[in-house]
Amino acid sequence: MNALFSTFGQVGIGAIIGFFLKYILDRRSKSFEIKHKLFQENRLSTVVKFYSGYAECVHVLVEYGIDGAYTKDKTIDDYNNAILVKLSTLMFSITTLNFYLDGNERSYVKEIMERVNFAEAYVRQLFDPGKTKDELLALDERIEIQLVQNDEIMRGFQEVVKATYNERQWL
Repeated sequence: MNALFSTFGQVGIGAIIGFFLKYILDRRSKSFEIKHKLFQENRLSTVVKFYSGYAECVHVLVEYGIDGAYTKDKTIDDYNNAILVKLSTLMFSITTLNFYLDGNERSYVKEIMERVNFAEAYVRQLFDPGKTKDELLALDERIEIQLVQNDEIMRGFQEVVKATYNERQWL
């Protein structure tokens, strides 16, 4: 009889220890899952902010560069008021985005920003009153080339972000 109670006692203690181990592992797993979900949500939110800021900058560059440089009703002050806020918003989103990106993704963002800066510098040159019509057309073409190349880079960045998101989603 003593051996019977001793066996039940051992099984009971084993069950209690097993229950607590399962409880601890479930809590750790749940904690990891919550942290991962929060990380992915923040990452996705910053990517969306980056796309939004990029689109706004491109809109201003096209409006003042390709579409509006030849009209004399737009001035450099108008351009500065329009672009500086957009560029600072884009830079802030890139700074935040860098917390969530790996090296490959950062290289895409860096290249995109370099081309935005080139296009922005070309748009500034369009407001130089000493430029001839041919020089303005050449600058216009450079702006368009930078923005078209940026679209290609942006597509590559989107594919990398999608692939990374799909990989990390199931961790």
